[in-house]
Amino acid sequence: MSTLQTLPVAPGAPRPEVAESSGFPLHTGIAAKESQRDKVERLARYVSRPPVATDRLA
Repeated sequence: MSTLQTLPVAPGAPRPEVAESSGFPLHTGIAAKESQRDKVERLARYVSRPPVATDRLA
């Protein structure tokens, strides 16, 4: 079983909504509580998708 975790933000520190690394954006404005199982599942499915659809590769 896998879990998604985040690093804690220092109290009072600004929290960026979008970060970029190596030309790839990372949107951090998405959050889900443990009790929101449908949202957690949708988020887990999204982050586990491959970067390129294999059926589009030739």
